[in-house]
Amino acid sequence: MKLLPTYQKLRGGYYTPDAIAHFLSKWAIRRPDDRILEPSCGNGTFLQAAAERLRSLGAPSAQIARAIVGFEIDVLEAAKAVSRLKPLGVGLKQARIYPLDFFSEKAQVAASGEFDAVLGNPPFIRYQNFPEEQRDRALELMRDVGCTRID
Repeated sequence: MKLLPTYQKLRGGYYTPDAIAHFLSKWAIRRPDDRILEPSCGNGTFLQAAAERLRSLGAPSAQIARAIVGFEIDVLEAAKAVSRLKPLGVGLKQARIYPLDFFSEKAQVAASGEFDAVLGNPPFIRYQNFPEEQRDRALELMRDVGCTRID
């Protein structure tokens, strides 16, 4: 009997342990005014670690809310990410976590600006499971910034 891949596997949803997210956040975030991008935030492990790192550096809640931008294509996982920031004083209306595909035009507008760190665990999906529309847009964005595809 052949098992079909799960939804989580098809979308590449493998989550990083909290300890690793905290370690990487401590390494990458140096100042309380650093801006952080998480292009595939899942349930918010890296966002929470980043917010806690910013707090440890003295950033107030309002500044943390402005500093962190996250994207997650799965609406339910994006909601979990938002809820992970609530204990740090970042409310639903302040959280800049978008239930969007990072490669979409809307996401590119929302992510405009400069960031000091990009944190995250990219989705691990097979090429044939990468939806063609998303794949084409990702390759277009790569070309726009001078990256070339290696076959």
